[in-house]
Amino acid sequence: MNAHDVTDTLLEHGTLEDRCSPRVEVHIAAQLRPSGARSFNVVVKDISMAGFSCEAVTTMRPGARCFLALPGMESQLAEVAWNNGIIVGCSFSNLIHPTVIERIVERYRVPKPEPTVVRARTTADHIDWIKQVFAAREKGCFVGPAATRSESGWLK
Repeated sequence: MNAHDVTDTLLEHGTLEDRCSPRVEVHIAAQLRPSGARSFNVVVKDISMAGFSCEAVTTMRPGARCFLALPGMESQLAEVAWNNGIIVGCSFSNLIHPTVIERIVERYRVPKPEPTVVRARTTADHIDWIKQVFAAREKGCFVGPAATRSESGWLK
């Protein structure tokens, strides 16, 4: 058995998934249909070659079969792995091809927020601020911490 045979076998048998397939955070409006029932709207929150989780208020139990319909794709057979009442985790019966997952992720990935960069104040910043406060106070203005409150009211 060569590497291509192993890949083909894994793609044909999603149940061999060992959770080493990376999940990507997405936001996809989709349809979930329990086997033998009507479909309902869900929001897929993460997806991988092997499975997905979605927001779904449902009583589907682990082991239940369902079909996930993503926009522009055929329905994919899946099995419920867990359900906490508001989020359902499922594994695909057949792994989704990596190229298909890449396309889904390109379109629906939730962008990571940019980290907030806080510039540390330097001594020069403090000196400039102090000069501005004193200049404002000389004009009779109350500025920032220079305006303090006492029991009798605001002080210069």
